[in-house]
Amino acid sequence: SVSSTEAHCMAVKAGQTVTFKGDFGSHPLVASGGDSPNAFSSFDSATGKITFTEADKDKLYGYVCGNHPSMMGAIYITP
Repeated sequence: SVSSTEAHCMAVKAGQTVTFKGDFGSHPLVASGGDSPNAFSSFDSATGKITFTEADKDKLYGYVCGNHPSMMGAIYITP
């Protein structure tokens, strides 16, 4: 079970795709903090997917629910 009050962080390799699952109408995933430009600006809410490229390596990208600011996290992109 995941608490909506905890920040969730993970590390993924450059080139990987991450798939988020949920109701993005009620919980829109938006960029929040971290390196700029934030890769979450290109999040595809239709598929829940975001792919991190080689250009993203060694960067940290924050995200938050657009309706619930306590639901947040970050992804660090490793080489």
